[in-house]
Amino acid sequence: MTFCKLGNSAEAESDIVKVFTEEEETMSYGPPLMKGIAEGMAKTICRTLTKEAVEKLTEQVKIPDNCKEIGVPRVNPEIWNSLPAPARVNDLNLQKTQQTISYGLITLANVANILAQSTGASPVILGAMNCLKNGSNLLGMGFQEISSKRRSAMKPHMAQEYSGICAMKTVRSEFLFGDSLDEELKKSKATSELTRKVTNKTRPHYKKPYERLNQSNFNSLNLNRPSQQYQNQNRGGGQKRGQHHNYRRWKGPQRQ
Repeated sequence: MTFCKLGNSAEAESDIVKVFTEEEETMSYGPPLMKGIAEGMAKTICRTLTKEAVEKLTEQVKIPDNCKEIGVPRVNPEIWNSLPAPARVNDLNLQKTQQTISYGLITLANVANILAQSTGASPVILGAMNCLKNGSNLLGMGFQEISSKRRSAMKPHMAQEYSGICAMKTVRSEFLFGDSLDEELKKSKATSELTRKVTNKTRPHYKKPYERLNQSNFNSLNLNRPSQQYQNQNRGGGQKRGQHHNYRRWKGPQRQ
């Protein structure tokens, strides 16, 4: 058996390696960090902090008094009190993940506040503020996504006419469903009623698909059906099987 030669073996090997490294090469990297900073940042994603270390870190992170929206939003009491236990546990688990993002946002906000108090707007300060802004926007996206998932998870536990509030995308409030829950519930109910009316008009037979069948149509279904007496005599049950070999199949009324 003979194999085709691929020419220069070094070139062939290089082409094969490129196939596996193509995807890695598509990722673009920024300028390198200082060695100490790079090592410290790399450790944050691979080391496990003890419970004591986590408590020490979080004790230093406080929600700013005039920016409470970056804290984990609480579920409105009216909704929380009516949720079943499993739904509460699920929401508490999502809150834990959201709390980590909240701590990150608070930390970036404090750094930005410190830089803003420095004298002069040097290029270094402006560059740092721009990085903080980008980081805050990215963390904010994750924060919003978790809030949206929390609301969606509560939808099955709400009345259908009020479940529309779970579709809220962005809410600037300390509460998950906003500060004006009553107004949002009224809007949801009005939208639900309007949708139901429109649906009923466009699909008049949605609830009663057989409403159009009148008595005459119903009787016509039985015109070619054999009588009850004939059916009882020729059912072919287990006890009479084999006794009626030559019975005529019902073909409707015979012509004269």
